[in-house]
Amino acid sequence: MVDDTERKQFILNKSINLFLDTKGIYDNSQKLKKIDIETLIRKIIKLNKFLKKKKINRKKKIIKINKYKSNFFNKKFFDIRFKKLNTLVNSSEFFEEFLVHGSFASKDYISGWSDIDTFVVIRNTVLETRERLISLREYVKKLYDIFFQVCPLQHHGLICFSTHDLDNYLKAYMPLEALKYNFSFSNKKNFFVYENKKKFNNSIKSILDRKNSLQKALQTGFLNHHKRHGIPLYHPLSSKKFQMYQLFCQVGYNNTLPAYFLTSINNSTSKKKSFSVINKYFKNKKFKKFLNKGEKVRKEWKRNFYNRHERIPKKIIEILGSNYLEESYNNYCFLLKMIKLNKPI
Repeated sequence: MVDDTERKQFILNKSINLFLDTKGIYDNSQKLKKIDIETLIRKIIKLNKFLKKKKINRKKKIIKINKYKSNFFNKKFFDIRFKKLNTLVNSSEFFEEFLVHGSFASKDYISGWSDIDTFVVIRNTVLETRERLISLREYVKKLYDIFFQVCPLQHHGLICFSTHDLDNYLKAYMPLEALKYNFSFSNKKNFFVYENKKKFNNSIKSILDRKNSLQKALQTGFLNHHKRHGIPLYHPLSSKKFQMYQLFCQVGYNNTLPAYFLTSINNSTSKKKSFSVINKYFKNKKFKKFLNKGEKVRKEWKRNFYNRHERIPKKIIEILGSNYLEESYNNYCFLLKMIKLNKPI
């Protein structure tokens, strides 16, 4: 059972991430209005003040950190940009911790396709005043400018946490196993996270929400999740549509389904490892073929394959099939059944 303190902590986390989300900053159709920004600021300050009074004792978990090195990638394009990120992060006093994880940390990234995944802890003092929060939002734009150079299709911003989250890390947050591969822009060797063992798992809800969105898309002919400048992803897919960003978001989420499945049954692991671990629970040719399509798009992506006008390349549709959204819906339904069969009582 989630208590009031945990509920407010979760709301604070969501509010910070909404406040710093790329879509709310850059997308004119979703850009946060001044009144919305001020409302979020007041909410963040109020919740942070409330949580500062709470002391929660949990069992700690050590997160081992790998220090970022300037020639980490041995590729000029990426080394230059991540070096700039490192300089920006360390030139500010906003961040308690700033980790990069995922494919860039494990070095199995795809140029032009892989986006930057982070685990960022905002200093508590930043969350105390309006001036510091506004400054943080302005500063984060400089980071995002580099993010978009690395991946023009980047569809999310920093994944942020407060120090309260480290003291009481909820199950609803991203699995800490995702940080197995990481590098940090700080000088620390590790940091501590105090895990909350209560059942507060958002993965099933996330899959269910996406399934419902897909079901509606099959009825209406467009998927409203992750619009771009107010434009949804149309069904069936068409190379005549300028919707590569929207499709990128859907393919990216589909590629995360094995990790979501494992988190849903309380056996979290990294996204990279999840593709092999899931085979221990079930083997289904249709589901595997569906995942392989997304992986094929990812692996065959070329930096110059991306069209700045965001038209969906014909080859992508040849790989995925024009009825990719219908196939996605069917596989979400299947996965939810598998979760029900494998979920611990």
